[in-house]
Amino acid sequence: MRPSSTRSSLPDSGEILNNETGVGRVGVIVVAAGSGSRLGATVPKAFVPLAGVPLLGHALRGALSCPAVSEVVVVAPVAHRGDAEAVADDVCRELGSATSVTVVPGGAERGDSVAAGLAVLGDDVEIVLVHDAARCLTPVAVFDRVVAAVAAGAVAVVPGTPVVDTIKQVDESGFVVGTPDRAALRAVQTPQGFRRDVLERAHAVSSAATDDAGLVERLGERVLVVEGDPRALKVTTPADLETAARLLPLHPSEVSRPSKVTAEYLDPVELPILGSVTDATTEQTADRTRPLALVTGGGTGIGAAIARRLSRDGFDVVVAGRRKDKLDEVVAGIERSGGTARALVMDVTDPESVTTGIGSLGRCDVVVNNAGGALGVTRVEDGDPEEWERMYATNVVGTLRVTQAVLPLLRRSARATVVDISSIAGERVYEGGGGYVAAKHGTSVVSETLRLELNGENIRVVDIRPGMVRTEEFSLTRLHGDQAAADRVYDNVDRPLVADDVAECVGFVVGLPQHVNIDTMVIKPVAQAAPHKIHRGPIDWKDAR
Repeated sequence: MRPSSTRSSLPDSGEILNNETGVGRVGVIVVAAGSGSRLGATVPKAFVPLAGVPLLGHALRGALSCPAVSEVVVVAPVAHRGDAEAVADDVCRELGSATSVTVVPGGAERGDSVAAGLAVLGDDVEIVLVHDAARCLTPVAVFDRVVAAVAAGAVAVVPGTPVVDTIKQVDESGFVVGTPDRAALRAVQTPQGFRRDVLERAHAVSSAATDDAGLVERLGERVLVVEGDPRALKVTTPADLETAARLLPLHPSEVSRPSKVTAEYLDPVELPILGSVTDATTEQTADRTRPLALVTGGGTGIGAAIARRLSRDGFDVVVAGRRKDKLDEVVAGIERSGGTARALVMDVTDPESVTTGIGSLGRCDVVVNNAGGALGVTRVEDGDPEEWERMYATNVVGTLRVTQAVLPLLRRSARATVVDISSIAGERVYEGGGGYVAAKHGTSVVSETLRLELNGENIRVVDIRPGMVRTEEFSLTRLHGDQAAADRVYDNVDRPLVADDVAECVGFVVGLPQHVNIDTMVIKPVAQAAPHKIHRGPIDWKDAR
């Protein structure tokens, strides 16, 4: 058995993640105690083989493959502590992992077992994941999502999937007394993630619950649900075991191999013949290799165009913004074109909204900080301080807030890119634009400073500065809903930029090889020489496109 003092040989991204967010190391408690009678086995279900490897072995593969995990504690039945140590040794050898794995005896109840695991975790562990060995095929991406959400500020996180069955609530006689709305229901899975101090406080009050999140709920703390995965099913029956066999991972490093804990524990009459991986599983696994892009302010205009462009370039897109109806329209359009997208209602000026929103992602390769906007065209002496504050909160602090929250996810990506949509106002002043110019100067300064501070990491930082772009809302919002005044901004301008022009440039910079960074890209229509110098009248394009 590997001593508890052994440090992990996995990539350092987990340590970077935790250090950058001010959160300590990540520990996993794998609960391997529990009855195996429903599986037709003579041992606890954690030791029932699946394709020659105990369920515990598969569960440890997931935990030890998560780069953020620093140590693992397996809580096993007293009589099978040696078996658990043998399984852990096999998996560590298979993965080439030196991550600390400790096996301790469990208690009579699940809560007692978790408490036993907490007692032996290292003092510097501040994020604790509690994982059931019966959920042996939970993908590493689910571990990543849970860790990222806790690191982003949530105190308790559970993965979950939508409930597809109609649920009935019945009384003690079996009569229906209610039908909950399944749209608001989630079937929760593991690992469940917690700030250690919160989990310890919950167990100190009571350990009687079917899951640890329930204990935290009793404290009055909020529990965040992030995206789970159908493969994280709980194996408790022979039918579950057969399903799990068809979901076994395909990667060569995850091919099952015999363990010291063999099938001698099984009753062959009661267990099914295990199947093989299906084509559907292959397609499902392949879909998860697509990179993910987050676009803020994605419901209209430039943000919506960028979301569509990145989807065409092969990204799964998360379209973020405040107005769900607008987000849903963009998502529906992307899906009609064969892309993959989802809406995320998030207000970049609200810290809790950003924490919850970014915490729900689990992964991110590209973030486009597009949320922003302008208010007013008054001279400085007549400027409205409230409007200036609103512009600064959205364009500067909003960009800061999203960037801070998403950096831990970017640090685990091979395509990490931050794209900030600024403006030519970020470099040139003009009369009547004082508040907006000050805000966009701030956006550009954030980009430039971040690029210096991340020097030496693989994260690209791009500042895109569009000039005149005709969209449906920018000038209308700036001019407080005056449609006639908004239309005059573009009067007689021959071919101002449109949102798709900016999106084309974003697609270009993101698609470059990772070692190539476009620090700053200024985009103006030919008719615009500067913010204050615009040609109004026809241009002879010589039949150019």
